[in-house]
Amino acid sequence: MALPKHQLQVRAAPLHQVEKLGHQAPSSLKVNIEMLYSKELQTFDGVIPYKIKEAIQVLCRHYSIDNPTILRVGNSHIAIPAEVTVSIPPKGTVGGIDIREKEPILIRFNLSTYPDTPPVVVSDRKDFPRHHLSHLYASPSDDPPAKLCLVRGDLGEWFSRNRMENLLEVTDQWFFKAAIGQLNVDGNEFDPLRLDSYAGYHVYRYSQFKKVIQENTTFLPGKSFGCFITIGKVEQKDDEIDTIFKTELPVQAASIGHILEKIKKVQSNNGTQDKIIDFLTILIWHPDETVDESYTTEFPTNYGALCSYFQKSNVDIDVIIRELINQKYITKESILITHAIKRPKKVIGFDGPYEFLNFRLVAKQNKRGGVATDSRVTILNHIEPFSSELAIKITGESRITKNLFIGAGSLGAKVALHFGRSGNAFIGICDNDPLLQHNLARHPLFANHVGRNKAIALVDELESMFEFTPQKSIQSFPGKVFHLPDETINLYEWIIDTTASITVRNWLVEKNFSPSMQIARCELADQGKLGLLYIEGKNRNPRIDDLSNLAIFRALKYPALEAWRKADAIRGEQTLDIGLGCSSVTSVMPDDRISLHAAAFSQIVYSQKERVNIKEQGLFYFQAINDQGIPDPYSKYEIVSPFNTYQCRQGSGWEIRLYPGLKNYMLSQCKKYKPKETGGVLIGVCNYKTKTIHVFEVLNGPPDSKRTSTSFIRGKQGLPQQIEHFKEKTGGVIGYIGEWHTHPMQLETLSGKDKQTIEKLLPKNRQEPIPTLSLIVTNTDLLPFVFL
Repeated sequence: MALPKHQLQVRAAPLHQVEKLGHQAPSSLKVNIEMLYSKELQTFDGVIPYKIKEAIQVLCRHYSIDNPTILRVGNSHIAIPAEVTVSIPPKGTVGGIDIREKEPILIRFNLSTYPDTPPVVVSDRKDFPRHHLSHLYASPSDDPPAKLCLVRGDLGEWFSRNRMENLLEVTDQWFFKAAIGQLNVDGNEFDPLRLDSYAGYHVYRYSQFKKVIQENTTFLPGKSFGCFITIGKVEQKDDEIDTIFKTELPVQAASIGHILEKIKKVQSNNGTQDKIIDFLTILIWHPDETVDESYTTEFPTNYGALCSYFQKSNVDIDVIIRELINQKYITKESILITHAIKRPKKVIGFDGPYEFLNFRLVAKQNKRGGVATDSRVTILNHIEPFSSELAIKITGESRITKNLFIGAGSLGAKVALHFGRSGNAFIGICDNDPLLQHNLARHPLFANHVGRNKAIALVDELESMFEFTPQKSIQSFPGKVFHLPDETINLYEWIIDTTASITVRNWLVEKNFSPSMQIARCELADQGKLGLLYIEGKNRNPRIDDLSNLAIFRALKYPALEAWRKADAIRGEQTLDIGLGCSSVTSVMPDDRISLHAAAFSQIVYSQKERVNIKEQGLFYFQAINDQGIPDPYSKYEIVSPFNTYQCRQGSGWEIRLYPGLKNYMLSQCKKYKPKETGGVLIGVCNYKTKTIHVFEVLNGPPDSKRTSTSFIRGKQGLPQQIEHFKEKTGGVIGYIGEWHTHPMQLETLSGKDKQTIEKLLPKNRQEPIPTLSLIVTNTDLLPFVFL
């Protein structure tokens, strides 16, 4: 059936002002019908889906086609011929590019997947100037029509937001821009080839390949090619891209044997020799640094075509490969070949003028011992390896602090991975426990690590991510953090504790760290409905225990914290039978809650790496999740000033730490009631392990208290109810912790009456048990006395 002459309604873009330089006379050449791909296609006589019929109607209206021809393309596609009218500038196309006033196109539809798969627009001309235009897809030579790249990004996503009319308008614009030399909007950079399909990935650093060329690091003396050792996975699945190859460092003939032996030894030690294999990558460049502006849109599919491809660049690839085979440098059937094309400008997206085209040759031997011409050749897509630099570009974050994570459980592992994925390659992880089967419910590690120490397994994963990052230090410390030597701890700038262990918290409190050390702690509570984060202040004040106890005290202010404290008071520890031969204490909470909190903790610690908001103060932050109905997470934070700290005057070794503002309040009360004494009780909590008393509230003496110039007798009216209020709100943690009274006459020790009062209090406090604290307030200072 003859191809009809289509009437085309003019929908070209308005003619813009263009420079006269480089323009040629308008092209009025008529298309030779024998030079059309559509001439070789058969008419389609099958059933056309309704949605494609609708699209064809739009196409006919746009291009004024009365009787569309529908052609068969393979078994799953059809193509509709059309003709675009292009507004050629009066002085002709820029650079004399062969864009004509009438450009024949084919619009292809996938019969089974349209509109989820968008239409593809190709030129119908066999003589289309594909080698001189950007924004064309490069395809295997068995699909020769020039395929237009119409939009930046994914065409499928673009088409899901646009109509068929928009696609046709963009097609018209494409030809107009081609005629006036404006296809490439990045005028100062070279637009690289776009791959339509590929059979795998070749992972390497662009900068490494560029360096080999610029420094002329040849594999053999006097040759214009370099070689790399490449690692590739052998195991494949039929429904996945063939394989992934990873290339890192160049090698020369003199060292290749030693490097290959080293690789095999590493593979053997890791038990991976049956899964990965080494290949040789040949990087070929032009010795005279010839600049090439042309585009290759038809890639070779066999060795004969590959040789022809390189001959166009005056490179005899067959000579190179035969030499490498003869000298036993190539022993595998797969050979990776990268062609370095020097462009006239910096290539878009890369830091250099070289564009690298990547091939994989699966070599079959011919009768003469060379490579058979029908040996298969496929295209590989180059991707940059994951590295700190790449992560920083992608995430927009620069996580360059040196972090020691204590704990590699579900929460700690997630936070550490957030840092790693953001480019942090200076990480230490300390944990004493193995990954067990039940951990898989919430831990980011998978079943292949079950039985291994969590810190070691997590570091292995991070190491595999950063294999192309030369400047890194990712270390595991299997065991308890208490055993880490100071010289190891001092390698880090931040300690991030995620253990929820009171033992670890006590160790952090008592350990003398470098003055520059930053310390954070994050934990989950109330079955994951609550996430708590603390960052110490400068000079460790406020300290981790100040902030964690403050979180409990804030149950009097925030309902979510109150709910947590009350739930803890009645719930206790929950035990689950997890098949360990006994019951194991664990917390019941879903994985997604842990992930939500881990993401928040990671962001906050990162945001305060330079202490931009908290300055020299500390931070208490919590995030709460309502588990009734639709979850509604919310968060609050407090920037906390340093606590006032005092050592016991009795020499007991106890430390008293007062919430900011309490000192000044008691001094003001001393001044207010002077010359009489006054006082009251202290509300807080104590820790016998660290010998620390935290005071968070000061209560004045009840109404039945008696004040004189020589004594203060605290009354009881209403006081038990006040104290019970604190205990009830905080789950029994915060309560009565001591007595305070003033000495306005500046007596800086306990009076006789004070000692008598202490003797009465000691037996009662020992039953609680709490230490007996008497805090003397003078006109200018606070003097604590602690008795056990």
